[in-house]
Amino acid sequence: MANLSITVIPSAQLVASPQLSTYVDFINACFGTGHKRFHCFGAARFVDLDSFRSEFSHPGCVLAVARDPKAGEIVAAGGYKPNDDGSVDLKCLSTAEHLEGTGIGTYMNTYIENLARDQGFTKINAVVVKEHGDLLGFYERRGYKSVRHERLDVGSPEVGGKNIVEIVLVHTQKDL
Repeated sequence: MANLSITVIPSAQLVASPQLSTYVDFINACFGTGHKRFHCFGAARFVDLDSFRSEFSHPGCVLAVARDPKAGEIVAAGGYKPNDDGSVDLKCLSTAEHLEGTGIGTYMNTYIENLARDQGFTKINAVVVKEHGDLLGFYERRGYKSVRHERLDVGSPEVGGKNIVEIVLVHTQKDL
């Protein structure tokens, strides 16, 4: 994975970036794959650029964008948002569908954890939709522990009203 070209974009630069729609389109496409596969959500992860800007507006947020250096295409992305308790929330970990299972997701997760650790954060949180296949297993194999489960009815405001079936969010955490 060392052959990836990774750009880390801080919040202020990210929300004003002329490439913002490219990043959001990539993340939405990746999440859309899961939405189709698992039939849990009826709308894109981010319905517009303002919803993305809102999620990444905290001054400590970052997004890491990985590109294939030969083709220049985005192959993975992910970032974090700081919390007041010294932890960060993992945000938008995404891998291009044609590269799922190649280790890029693991590489990006570790990359983001290292970014957060280097900034002095002590824990990382990830919220996982239980109904998304083995996604919870992905995080558990990387050392995340379940801290609580949250059942959400159809159209729950916690996920922007986008879930079209009842889902369970599993809140996980890992020491950095």
